[in-house]
Amino acid sequence: ADRLASGDPAPGGGSATALAGAMGAGLVSMAAQLTTGRKKYAAVEETMAEVLAQVERLRRQLIALVDADAAAYTNLMAAYRLPKDSEPQKNDRAGAIQEALKHAVDIPLATAEACVQVVHLADIAVRMGNPNAASDAAVGALLANAALQGAVRNVQVNLELVTDAEFRTGIEARLGGLPAKAEAVARGVTPEA
Repeated sequence: ADRLASGDPAPGGGSATALAGAMGAGLVSMAAQLTTGRKKYAAVEETMAEVLAQVERLRRQLIALVDADAAAYTNLMAAYRLPKDSEPQKNDRAGAIQEALKHAVDIPLATAEACVQVVHLADIAVRMGNPNAASDAAVGALLANAALQGAVRNVQVNLELVTDAEFRTGIEARLGGLPAKAEAVARGVTPEA
């Protein structure tokens, strides 16, 4: 939190979304661990063990994406600082910027895709897991959904600057309805009073 609050541009919003997603995954993991291995929940042991394995993989992935996003931003800024005094330099710089932008799209897209999975796993944990941890899993869904929404925004901001139409189309297809799907599941996990 202190690094985010500094005047440094990285880590920034992309790293914060990955961290929020990892925190959400952590809460779902906790709920799964409070269910597995307990006689009272033997009927859902296999399902919750699978939830635990999947959410732990996602949590580790999201933690790695915190630093990956900061690195992608740093690389993009380095590309913008390349010399542009001659035509060959301008061409090299433009190519480097486009490659760095594509990478700056890929990282938050990976965050969004991981977060939508966390939201779905949270739903399972709320419905099938230890009811004493249901609110923790629900908070995990809310954190992952917020992270997903932020990651999608970061994808959109960077994608607007990418000139490769085929790349853009592929990314837009992958984004699809991710935000709406996650929002609907998160609403179901945490119904309004």
